[in-house]
Amino acid sequence: MSRKTILRSECGVKLWKVELLHDGGVASTAYTLETLRTPEKPGFGNLAEADAAFDEEVKASEASPLVAQRPGR
Repeated sequence: MSRKTILRSECGVKLWKVELLHDGGVASTAYTLETLRTPEKPGFGNLAEADAAFDEEVKASEASPLVAQRPGR
């Protein structure tokens, strides 16, 4: 079983914390990015790397015509 928690969301980019649960506790933790620019969902082993990638992706998304044209922007 796993638990997924959103940590940050900005400009169509979401940073998720994914915890794999086992025997009532957390067996492992990973971080993933979701973005409107690409279907890939890169994973990271630590929060510092994930935060840095999130910041870079937000900058790229802000400059992306695809993201700029989405409704609600």
